[in-house]
Amino acid sequence: MVKGKYIRTKEIRKKMSISHNGKKHSEETKNKIANKHKGKSFSKEHRNNLSNSLKNRHINPKTEFKKGQKAWNYKGGKKLKRKMKKYNGILILNAHYVWLKHTGLNKIPKRYIIHHKDGNSLNDNIENLELMKDKEHKEYHNFLTAQSRAGPKLK
Repeated sequence: MVKGKYIRTKEIRKKMSISHNGKKHSEETKNKIANKHKGKSFSKEHRNNLSNSLKNRHINPKTEFKKGQKAWNYKGGKKLKRKMKKYNGILILNAHYVWLKHTGLNKIPKRYIIHHKDGNSLNDNIENLELMKDKEHKEYHNFLTAQSRAGPKLK
């Protein structure tokens, strides 16, 4: 038998994987491995074998999507079609456009948000729009979210 060459049986491979369990390569070793493999590629047969071994392999069938299954956060496949308008040469949301036209300002102040009072982002009526600080806006929506998660109060 040639020095350093031996047939790797299943038992030897298992022992090797156990002996390397939890150990990491040093940067020097990683560089050596990378340089050794530079310019080399797998044969077509080996690529096919790898591809076939990964087919029909499931990491966790319980968490995978089945055919026709919807994601947990699926909301009916409807997309909001929010309108956009050009204002001062840039494209902005229609709600911003309506508010800017009504107030006569050129832009929304920094750290402020245009809030829809009724929660309908498609209702861009000026009576439905209000200027809020972004921090207040986040707090308001966090409060609404917490309230909806708590559910109705029972007496």
